[in-house]
Amino acid sequence: DPEKGWYVPEIGYVTAPLHSGVAAFDINCRCRTRDQVRGFPPDERYVRGDGIKPYQTYDQWKQEIIEREKSRNIDLSGGNGIFKADNKAVREWYVSSIERIHDSIDQSLPMEEKARQAFEIRNRIKTEARNMMKDQNLRASLDASDTKSSFEKLVVSKMERKGMTRAEAIEDVYNTAVKSNKDVNKELGISDVNEN
Repeated sequence: DPEKGWYVPEIGYVTAPLHSGVAAFDINCRCRTRDQVRGFPPDERYVRGDGIKPYQTYDQWKQEIIEREKSRNIDLSGGNGIFKADNKAVREWYVSSIERIHDSIDQSLPMEEKARQAFEIRNRIKTEARNMMKDQNLRASLDASDTKSSFEKLVVSKMERKGMTRAEAIEDVYNTAVKSNKDVNKELGISDVNEN
């Protein structure tokens, strides 16, 4: 609504994306704005990694996803808006998301900035993937065994464990952040992906 803003169920109208005043919602908000000239509805859009695609509203996109995922053992009925899926489907989503990290980062940036961005994006993808897991007992186990580390601690760890210089360790952080683990992929029957 041009006068009231965006309507968000359970919150009401907000002035713009990430401006609801409810931290839990804003942190997970994926809303974006787009310019549109009245009388000229959009018919195409650019999708990073996929090129030009026919324009879809969110509701059209959501329905397409629901129809496509019905056969893949994915539960889209959760009231919190998070898809719940079996381990293989979550891993396929995770691998697909990891493969896009490289393309989402400005390659003209210094290596340390690219590595920091890749590190943060991968951690966000990992959290989203774990939120989608139907098996929350396995998720708890993964969270417990996952040693959360800051970017700096990871760089220092690589320098100590692998005898790398700081520059080599930073580049290694980047290279490993944009690839998925081939052993986990193989265990779940996922192949032909960009693996480390």
